[in-house]
Amino acid sequence: MKKLIALILSLTLVLAFLPSCGAINKNEVAVLWSDYNDEYLFTIADAFDRAAYIENIKYSHYDAEKDGSKQLQQAKDALTANADALVVSATDAITATAILKEAKDAGKPIVFLCNDALVEVAIDTALALSAYDKCVVVNVESTSLVTVLAKKIAKDLVDNYADYDRDGNGKISCVNFGLSALIASAVNTELKEAGKEELSVSLENTARPTTDIASTIDAIFSEWTGAKGNEKIATPVELILTDDDAYVAELLLALRKYELNHNKLVTHFIPLYTVGIEANAGILLSENAKEEEKAAHSIMNEIDSGHLSAAALVNDDEIALSAGAILRNFIKGNEIFKGVNAEYVDGYKVLVPYTIY
Repeated sequence: MKKLIALILSLTLVLAFLPSCGAINKNEVAVLWSDYNDEYLFTIADAFDRAAYIENIKYSHYDAEKDGSKQLQQAKDALTANADALVVSATDAITATAILKEAKDAGKPIVFLCNDALVEVAIDTALALSAYDKCVVVNVESTSLVTVLAKKIAKDLVDNYADYDRDGNGKISCVNFGLSALIASAVNTELKEAGKEELSVSLENTARPTTDIASTIDAIFSEWTGAKGNEKIATPVELILTDDDAYVAELLLALRKYELNHNKLVTHFIPLYTVGIEANAGILLSENAKEEEKAAHSIMNEIDSGHLSAAALVNDDEIALSAGAILRNFIKGNEIFKGVNAEYVDGYKVLVPYTIY
């Protein structure tokens, strides 16, 4: 899978370096990535390519390969070459601060894109001291994860409560994997407002090793044999929540042992919700799967196949489109946030909420 990604990325880079006819900027926008081998950043980079095409922005990608010194030099070289702007996913906080200073000294706009929390703290501190008005941070609104996913789960439960309540006791039996207790709590708030009973959390498993997932499923279902056909039946669990993509494949493999969440014609389904951070990343659904088989599966594919209920995803396209609009505005001298959803704007930041797939 990574070899395939690398090949696709190489082709993308070749295309990115080709001249852009009629681009709105004379010089290139330099897009500085901390690590192209990071699958999440690859997804963001792919979305940025689409956004830059829409905005007719001439640009080039640069890969720091996790090397802060290399990334800082890339920024200096781009500014020396009179880049119109910088887009930066920084390797670390120190490098982010140093690149911000270089951009300010050169009087060039800079957009920090999808940086981690430590980098953003450093940017906040640097901007508080420098008051540079040509810097914008574009990122996911991390706190929206709980509320967005909880509202989706609660709506599904309220709209189809009898289907979820397989044993008919008026409560939904729930198992949490990972750190999804916050999501369960938010779901309970929504259920209470709708006049429904709160989730009955039968188990919270926060252990990370995958073997614990399989053994937990075995412990839950060991005395339950399931049933053939499509009739509604009671199961020991009526809802599963997880906060980690890595859990999803292990959960699906473990559930298949009990003919759950696999073949629609002969198995039964337990609603399963997850946080699909790497929604396009392949997941292994067979212990002996080859890489090409892994590539055929993803969080979104499994939802489309009916094996998962839904996932909260980082809204890559909306993040990239926001960044593209901001770059266009900087280059053309427009109001900085023209064309950006006003609900996302928070001071000099654009924070895009999670979306549901």
